[in-house]
Amino acid sequence: MSKKTDDLNSSLQSDETDTFEWPDEKADQPGYHEALELIAKKQLRQLPFITGLTIVLGILLFGLSVLIARVPSSLIPVLYCAGGGIVLFLLWAFLSSRRCPQCRRFFARGSLEPEGSYTTTQPVNMTAQRTSTVRVFRTLCRHCGHEWRVLR
Repeated sequence: MSKKTDDLNSSLQSDETDTFEWPDEKADQPGYHEALELIAKKQLRQLPFITGLTIVLGILLFGLSVLIARVPSSLIPVLYCAGGGIVLFLLWAFLSSRRCPQCRRFFARGSLEPEGSYTTTQPVNMTAQRTSTVRVFRTLCRHCGHEWRVLR
């Protein structure tokens, strides 16, 4: 037999019990501010796609408005398509909010546990300010156990 096979057999026959230590999962979990920075970086990566999508949709809407102005009977199919597009977008937004960022499985969000909140103030005009409260919730993936935060 080869040396690798002998080493494998001897390790399997040894009486020693191997202890396995799980890595500390809390050590690699981002903190509150780090999680907000990760969300901001993700949104910056998505910015070119959103800009391109906005340009394409603007061109399509302009073309459809020209088509409707020239041929008014084509308005009904356009309304059906626009309504279907809105429904599909809302369905996509709902499903993506419940998708785990790590394992990417759908309907993975568990129960929301409140973690904290923060308030922001924005000037509306010279004399008034608008304050809004953002609540931060912590949740676990039902499939892989990944922990992430939800802002509301």
